[in-house]
Amino acid sequence: QALPPDLKVDVIRDQSIFIEGSVRAIYEHLILGGLFASIVVLLFMRNLRATIIAAVAIPTSIIATFTVMDALDYTLNNLTLLGLTVSVGIVIDDAIVVLENIFRYIEEKQYMPFDAAIAATKEIGLAVMATTMSLVVIFAPVIFLGGIPGRFLKSFGVTAATAIMVSLLVSFTLTPMLSSRFFKAAGSENGGKKVRTSKDSGFYRPIENAYIAALQWSMGHRKTVILVCTLISLTAIPMGARIGKDFFPDDDQDEFDITVKTPEGTSLEGTDEILKGIEARIKKLPEVRHLLTTINSGGTGGVTEGGIYVRLSPLAERKISQFNVMKLARTTLQDFPATRTSVQSLSAIGGGGGRNATVQIVVRGTDLNVLGELANRFTVRMKGISGIVDVDSSINIGNPEIQVKILRDKASDLGVSVTDVALALRL
Repeated sequence: QALPPDLKVDVIRDQSIFIEGSVRAIYEHLILGGLFASIVVLLFMRNLRATIIAAVAIPTSIIATFTVMDALDYTLNNLTLLGLTVSVGIVIDDAIVVLENIFRYIEEKQYMPFDAAIAATKEIGLAVMATTMSLVVIFAPVIFLGGIPGRFLKSFGVTAATAIMVSLLVSFTLTPMLSSRFFKAAGSENGGKKVRTSKDSGFYRPIENAYIAALQWSMGHRKTVILVCTLISLTAIPMGARIGKDFFPDDDQDEFDITVKTPEGTSLEGTDEILKGIEARIKKLPEVRHLLTTINSGGTGGVTEGGIYVRLSPLAERKISQFNVMKLARTTLQDFPATRTSVQSLSAIGGGGGRNATVQIVVRGTDLNVLGELANRFTVRMKGISGIVDVDSSINIGNPEIQVKILRDKASDLGVSVTDVALALRL
């Protein structure tokens, strides 16, 4: 309120918008995953009680995982939520296997619900345990990753593995108990007469017939099945090479940075004028909403280093992607040949310092002149490679300077000190 009336305060950059959007999307997937998994159970078993029992296994396993997360000081962030989301389809698996076997004992073998819960769980116990452990060993190795990937993915691996282990406990305790209480004896709702089972339904029967036909063909052509599976597995090598690899995917976050380096020796006013010219051109690009220009904002550079933060309209309101706007910005910056510029997405990991370059080549040596020559050669060669943009070098040998040698004898005769000469030169 104390600001002059011609000044307006506005939030230009807010990282929480993208973070909250990511977390909100994972929450949605978590809820939808549990909902759709329950619907699938309902479609196949066609029993509302069975669906409720299976559905209870999801929140029970996930909420129980919070205990371990709390003990390890994990928060509900993108990675732990991702681990829980991945687990949603897995934690219900154990419950479904046990539940279906109990349901089969009641429907087909005419067991009482309590006896069916004990006998069916005992029969299927080893298979469920083997299935669960085979899933745990997929996520467990992630816990032991080293380096930066390990720091990020450890919480994901621990969360997913814990949720799966808890689901095993739930399937051996809560699921049989609920089944013994919720299910009714076969035919009890129909006066003891034989009733149609879930496998007699028009929905299940075609699926079972197709499965049996595929199984019979596979058993009769074992070599063919093994050969096809081997070939499919081997295609992972060329397909993986074509897909490419990256640590963090580029996301359209409605924002990007432009770094500008003016020629060495440029004054603060000169750099300001150049940045104003670039600003005026960038403002004309489509969907640009805010610009924030700074000179030597980090305090570690000089007056020849500046940056422009570009904020775009929200993704839902735009017809052009952030990356296409960045391409247009690069084309615009070609009209400023005296400057060294780069256009880059904001770093996904804060606090690293330096440029957020995808590829960085480090050259070290004791001779500054040779180092500068090599850096220039690298820069020229890399600019000629298709697909590479914003090539720059951090070495600056061409800093103009004048070296002054004072004739101390004459200065002494005239009574002029070195300090006087230095002050005069500074003016």
